[in-house]
Amino acid sequence: MRLPVKTTTGYEGSTLVFDNTRELLSVISPGGEVLGTVSWASVIELVQSRQQSDDREVVQSMVPLALKVHYHAAGALSGEGLTAEFGGGGFFLETGTPLPVGTELTVEFSLPDQPHQRHMSKARVVWVRHKPERHLFLPGMEVQFVNLPETTHRQVRDLVSALQRARR
Repeated sequence: MRLPVKTTTGYEGSTLVFDNTRELLSVISPGGEVLGTVSWASVIELVQSRQQSDDREVVQSMVPLALKVHYHAAGALSGEGLTAEFGGGGFFLETGTPLPVGTELTVEFSLPDQPHQRHMSKARVVWVRHKPERHLFLPGMEVQFVNLPETTHRQVRDLVSALQRARR
């Protein structure tokens, strides 16, 4: 199913494409480029998370922050990249070779206020930008934490809050 985007600022003329075989939703630019793809599960989780008051919901504040992240996926696939945004729910990792939506990962990173302390978590790719967008946004993947340890979540949340206060 294809739905035209008519009034959403910045995306007028784009198309939402629903792939009911693979359960994916893609945004296609007026020129035919894939701007991003997300699984139906991610959309459902996003909608449900907005209904919850839990402070560990998926949709949380993210801040611009460059952190080096190492990741490992099944089949000995691994890589690293820099985050563009980071928060308690996950991060956007800039990479020229984003992994498919739904890919399960193990991620490892350090926070800037504790550079020698390594944090690990299970994670999942929930959104992908395949090509640069408007010469501002690089290709990459949004990664959602799955089972982020509570102590790490608290440290990330405190760091994000401090950075938000400093930027006001």
